[in-house]
Amino acid sequence: MKSWEYYNKIAKEYDEMYEDSYWQMHNAVSEKIIFNNIDISNGKLLDVGAGTGFWSKIFLDNGFDVYALEPAENMVNTLKERFKKTNLKVFKGIGENLPFENSSFDIIIAMGDVLSYSEDINLFISEVYRVLKKDGIFIGTVDNLNKFILDAFFSKEFGIIKSMEKFKTAKVGVSNIMSFKSNLFTYDSLYNLLHKKFKKVDIFSIMPFTWEFNEDFSKYWADVLELELHFSKSFYDTAEHLLYMVVK
Repeated sequence: MKSWEYYNKIAKEYDEMYEDSYWQMHNAVSEKIIFNNIDISNGKLLDVGAGTGFWSKIFLDNGFDVYALEPAENMVNTLKERFKKTNLKVFKGIGENLPFENSSFDIIIAMGDVLSYSEDINLFISEVYRVLKKDGIFIGTVDNLNKFILDAFFSKEFGIIKSMEKFKTAKVGVSNIMSFKSNLFTYDSLYNLLHKKFKKVDIFSIMPFTWEFNEDFSKYWADVLELELHFSKSFYDTAEHLLYMVVK
């Protein structure tokens, strides 16, 4: 199953899958890191793998001219309905074949691990580079290999750990049938990949303290948020995701 086929099937349930306090914290940490590290405002932005529009809305609300690209038909329909009274431009397509002219965007985002789910990572990065303006910023998240290995160990899925380490991939989804391949990264492998094309690469740890199954931490919201942000440039191996911000 391709990633967009999976998301096409779960489009109606997608938003509610990330409504709990852990994922709210995850998104709050990501948003603070992003807006603390960009100096572009009111620019032209492309949201690749826009899903149901979570990040498109954030950038729209911050004054950006937002274009949303999404391959899953049901997600595209949701985007068009949800944002029909806004200036969001919605396109159906994939990151490996961006339907835009060279040097079109000030910022391109690929949140939700779009780079990990890419069918051709190098082609995707080349397409992003092509449509990004000089000194433009590419922002996104990827799945963290070391976190997947930790999770597999503590879930007693010992048989898949060495395979994940060797091939740097894992199945993600809601079941063995309803799943697709994700490409997994470490800090070093992500940095080396992006540094081939981009002149400046910054990588952050998103949720270095993972407490998805202990909602009690949400009672200490301010303290936890401060610590998640404080260690976002040091605790990489345990992070839920790795967030990259690179400059062309």
